Amino acid sequence: SFLVEPSSIKSTSILSTTTTGTFSFLLKKTLSSTSTHNRKNTMTNPNKRKKNKPWGYGKGKRNKNKVSSNDEDRSDRKKHNTRRPENDSREEQKPHEGSFAHPAMQKMFDVQLNPPSLATSTKPADEGKKSDASEDNKEKEVTTQEEPTTSKEDQKVDDAAIDSGKPTGADNTNDANAKEADAEQNQNTKRNLKRKVALLLAFVGTEYGGFQMNINQRTLQAQIELALYQANMLSESNFGFPHKYSWSNSARTDKGVHACAQVCSVKLEIPHEMVESMDLVREAINTHLPSDIRCLDIVRAPRAFCARTSRDRVRYQYMVPSFLLYDRKEVRQLFEKHKCHKNGRDSNDPLSEEEVDVLRPILAKYRATPDQLSKLRDTLDMFKGTQSYHNFTRRLARDDPSRQRYIIAFNAQDPVVMEDGTEWIPTQVTGQAFLLNQIRKMISLAVDVTRGATEKETLTEALSDDREMRLSIAPAQGLFLDMSIFHGYNNSKKGDPLDWEDSTSDAPAIQRWKDFKQHVVMPHVVKEEANDGNFIKYLFLQEYIYGQGNYKLDGEQAKTASEANEPEK
Repeated sequence: SFLVEPSSIKSTSILSTTTTGTFSFLLKKTLSSTSTHNRKNTMTNPNKRKKNKPWGYGKGKRNKNKVSSNDEDRSDRKKHNTRRPENDSREEQKPHEGSFAHPAMQKMFDVQLNPPSLATSTKPADEGKKSDASEDNKEKEVTTQEEPTTSKEDQKVDDAAIDSGKPTGADNTNDANAKEADAEQNQNTKRNLKRKVALLLAFVGTEYGGFQMNINQRTLQAQIELALYQANMLSESNFGFPHKYSWSNSARTDKGVHACAQVCSVKLEIPHEMVESMDLVREAINTHLPSDIRCLDIVRAPRAFCARTSRDRVRYQYMVPSFLLYDRKEVRQLFEKHKCHKNGRDSNDPLSEEEVDVLRPILAKYRATPDQLSKLRDTLDMFKGTQSYHNFTRRLARDDPSRQRYIIAFNAQDPVVMEDGTEWIPTQVTGQAFLLNQIRKMISLAVDVTRGATEKETLTEALSDDREMRLSIAPAQGLFLDMSIFHGYNNSKKGDPLDWEDSTSDAPAIQRWKDFKQHVVMPHVVKEEANDGNFIKYLFLQEYIYGQGNYKLDGEQAKTASEANEPEK
């Protein structure tokens, strides 16, 4: 292609009109291709791209001595973006009030933060300088008191070495010490590598005030965080700040609730020698955990993994003692026979230890009939699907969208006789998510329907959107988190699968989960009932103090709250 000046085209008389039109066409085409080529270059090369500048920018010369408001804003932004100086007097961010990094929690629960692996790194800088200075002074004192005597031959050798430029004996030792110090420093810098992992945790929640951190309470999350810090997998700057290490848990358990498969996502600083083996990391964490909390498995996860949002369903198990299905007439006769039906009972502690000890061996002999098991299974089946559960939690309006919950399965397994001779019925409920106290209230209502304390219509009305009802709550000791399920995450294949659901598998993590469930959690539920008698007290409250008046419907002339709490004669 070639370019022709338009002036030359006009001034040439030899060219005809057709020739002029042809040259004009070629000129336009050449200019358009050139501008397109330049535009492509600016698109591919970001350095050549023109920035969008405000209107009026660049008009007139700028006075360098004049300071505009924009310059002041830029200087302020520059100050804020710079690093905070060491002598900055601004108040630093305090750790979570429910974490053991907070001094108040350490004092309240007598927690000592002296991890051996962090003993050298947690020393203040001034103390380190003082110790170094004191050591130097000691060395100087030793050298002044006892000066080493060197022979003439050694002195000649050192002089010759100095003349030749070779290091002397003292220089060799200093170089060796320096190399060792450099090697140790490099090892410390390479030791911890940040990795996002998924922790499979199991615990007995009797001694804890729930899972999530809470002020003035010993919680499971705070205890686990302390173990990670003592295992040198959380830095001192991140200890007490869960958001800094991306903490998230798949489920929240109430006070006294246990778990066999709580999954937590966290960003750990894994030592360099443990990166290739997650079993070493798991064992290191378990050494700093109490005996009622265990880490069953650790799986590498991508950076975007979140245990709360990636879990698509969860399964809980509730252990129901068979004597809760006792016939109402027979259980009243039993209480009256042992004079356990007197007035003036405290609803918080209705039976004494002597009365519980008398009733326990009698109730332990009870066995559920096939008809009762069938009725219980039919009642639990009524909870399936998406329904309103505003009556099964606290402080939730019946028009709140979060009242809708989807129950996938709710079934009762075959009864199991434990070591103390008591028969228990394991029930399992699977759903996407549950409200506070929802499962315990579902169990309480289903048991009352099965034993004839109320009708199935009461359950139907409790699940309706336009009714409000007071429901009892079953003891927390029988409930535990059985499994966290990640079907969607496993199907996406974004990382290593989190699959612990198959109980028939021979995988080591699944075997550890089964052992903790069968040999720790379930025996603990039985032992706790043998010591406290919570289910016996619950049965007494349901029969005498609450009764049918507990299921109070709005707009009906039922018993008032004070009348419902009065013991029946």
